Amino acid sequence: MITEYQVKRRAAAIRASTLTPSRKARLFLQMGRTLREQAERFSVARKRSKVVDPMTGAHLGRMERRNTELREELRSEALGQMMRVRFGKR
Repeated sequence: MITEYQVKRRAAAIRASTLTPSRKARLFLQMGRTLREQAERFSVARKRSKVVDPMTGAHLGRMERRNTELREELRSEALGQMMRVRFGKR
């Protein structure tokens, strides 16, 4: 499982790196895929635990939503990097 702290730290490292913008975009999208898979696992676990313990289901729901938000941030960052490729800015 990748935490929010790890995502933000990796994203900052990617932004600060000397990689090409297209490579940075690929790395952001790769992390986004990891978060999507993790959010799907949270969703399944939430549905299973909701019946047994509503508090656990609520917590997993929050984690799922936060993962989705982080994924959208990474996708936005990747789009920004791709725009740099398209318009030739570094």
